[in-house]
Amino acid sequence: MSLVWYEEKTLITLRSSVDQLNTIRYLSSSVLTLKGVGTEVAKKLQNLDISSIRDLIFHKPLGVIKRQYIQSLALASPGAIVTVVLKIDKHYPPRHKKLPYRIMCSDAWGELELTFFHANTAYLKSLLPEGSSRVVSGKISAFNKGLQISHPDHIGPINTLDQWVGSEPTYPLTHGVSQKQIRKIILTALSNIGDLNEWHDANLLKSKNWPSFKDALYKLHHPLNDDDFNLNTPWRERLAFDELYAQQIALYTLRNQEDLSRNHHYKVSGHLKDKALRLLPFQLTSDQKTVLAELEHDMNAPHRMVRLLQGDVGCGKTIVAFMALLNRVESGHQGALLAPTEILIRQHYKTLSPLAGQLGIKTAILTGSDKKSDRKKILADLESGEIHIIFGTHAIIQEDVHFKNLGLAIID
Repeated sequence: MSLVWYEEKTLITLRSSVDQLNTIRYLSSSVLTLKGVGTEVAKKLQNLDISSIRDLIFHKPLGVIKRQYIQSLALASPGAIVTVVLKIDKHYPPRHKKLPYRIMCSDAWGELELTFFHANTAYLKSLLPEGSSRVVSGKISAFNKGLQISHPDHIGPINTLDQWVGSEPTYPLTHGVSQKQIRKIILTALSNIGDLNEWHDANLLKSKNWPSFKDALYKLHHPLNDDDFNLNTPWRERLAFDELYAQQIALYTLRNQEDLSRNHHYKVSGHLKDKALRLLPFQLTSDQKTVLAELEHDMNAPHRMVRLLQGDVGCGKTIVAFMALLNRVESGHQGALLAPTEILIRQHYKTLSPLAGQLGIKTAILTGSDKKSDRKKILADLESGEIHIIFGTHAIIQEDVHFKNLGLAIID
């Protein structure tokens, strides 16, 4: 199902305000600014590609667990995740390091054993003093004809009972960061987001039944059941739309900046492209000709082109892109065609390099599997300008790759 669409008439000018600017600054700030996030935690979060608060609030949950409150151990079922109030009866430190630390607990209807491996004895005695009552939450299991919870998710005073009943999200984790920890950090980040002026037209929100941006984030991180993970929920549609909307604004801003900062024209006659078209064993479709004309118009304009060419597999996008590369080569520049896999880029090279050769255009292919001597020669020819069009994988965007005069880069 398509979640996001783009129509110019739906783009509404963003309203600016001090509150909005402050919120944008907040979302762009480091997670280190959040309470409870120190240098070590921030370093671990980077393993999840989380550096800013924006990264954190878009760290989406993968699932939801339901934590059930039971009034007595008589209602406990092995495998269930429960929250129960227990009396702490007695601590049993292990006789050997490989054995767990055991704590016997009870209520009026039965007993339950808590187990901890590699436990901090002093901490557990402080957290669970004998004779006290505590809220304990975790997964019930059957062990030695009794009930057990190993490493409970939560232990606290009775007044924390409501915090550990109901549905809660589960997130992708990394070593050293627990579910409890990342949930707390995300909720802290959400609570600090200010109210924003709406940037979408009210009629659009009403027609799509979309919540506000802040409410959509809240719903994303407070799923009630598995249905809340469907991609067509109103809050997920809203956030998906905003993501592409922001990309459109970024591209628009970039183009405006280029309009102001660059006034070079690269008008060409198109003779290389025309000659190549005559050599092809087929004719371009009307749609291909229309798109190529749009590309040429953009490339001849006094600003940098940033364009997405979209179409079904096999519709002929690559040949259109290659014609654009020929126009740039005619203007005295180099071109680059990048593909994500070596198989795909070699296929493009095998198909297009013979055509380039007939036009007197020198091409080369650069991948991560090239021999060191071959790579050195290609890099030298790129820097000197001897290579007109380079085909490659990510190997062409490394720091040691230098062009003499790159004019057009295409990513397939």
